[in-house]
Amino acid sequence: MNIFVILMTYGSPKTLKEVSHYLKNVYGGKDAPEETIKEFRRRYKLIGGSPLIKITKQQAKALQKELNTQIKDSTFRVEAGMRFSHPFIEEVVQKKAKDVDMIIGIIMSPQYSPIIMKGYIAELKEAVAKLLCSEKLMI
Repeated sequence: MNIFVILMTYGSPKTLKEVSHYLKNVYGGKDAPEETIKEFRRRYKLIGGSPLIKITKQQAKALQKELNTQIKDSTFRVEAGMRFSHPFIEEVVQKKAKDVDMIIGIIMSPQYSPIIMKGYIAELKEAVAKLLCSEKLMI
């Protein structure tokens, strides 16, 4: 059985120039207040950016190795997908989840919130529906 696993998290801008576009995604397509953008850039500059995407990709690679080592009757492909920045959940599903028997989404959020969880689930369902294999979805 070929199984695709997507580790989903918020994402982050790669550069200070991407901050306003990233926040626009977070704000549902609306521009963030200029004060918010300015403060986000200030903080981002202080900490030198976010390692979130890099770490999530490393986790995906490690999980893929572990699953393929431990479970012999299936082949696992694991990728990271972001909700508000590249690589977007939909992009990852469209590129990496073709010709699989099952898609499993894992939300990597450190806290539980029904609103946040529903957002990830909706994103993944929409991406999977575009592949015409929504019956393969397990969250």
